[in-house]
Amino acid sequence: MQQWGYKATKSKLDRAGTAMLANRGFLCRSSREDGKVWADHVRNIAFGDVVNVYFIDKGTPEVGAYEIVRREEHPRAEAFRPEPVPGTALYAVVDPSLVTDIDTGGAFEPDAELGLFTGWLIKRHGRAIPYDAKAFRGQSTLVRLG
Repeated sequence: MQQWGYKATKSKLDRAGTAMLANRGFLCRSSREDGKVWADHVRNIAFGDVVNVYFIDKGTPEVGAYEIVRREEHPRAEAFRPEPVPGTALYAVVDPSLVTDIDTGGAFEPDAELGLFTGWLIKRHGRAIPYDAKAFRGQSTLVRLG
């Protein structure tokens, strides 16, 4: 099991929207940047890893810690394709309302490769480890912790 840090900002959703999506058991993440290059670390995260989610704006950054789970462990399994995106622990969303009901402004875009929203299926693992801004160098959104 690896520990990861995921830094969310208001460029997509506000703090409440980020928490609501996490409470639905989903963390949006495209498999590729610009539809070509694999997104940073997306192929390194495995089932059973823990992602510590932080929202960077004002106030306490912690959203929570979440374990990456398989589709059959998710309460809304039918909302996702049966198999993960090849080479990753990401799943494609077949019921876009899972995302669009919360992201009413359309900030998240479907994965350029698949044409569907993609992300990790998550379940609450507890509190996130304390946020350390030094762990997120430059514009990094996803980093290995520890």
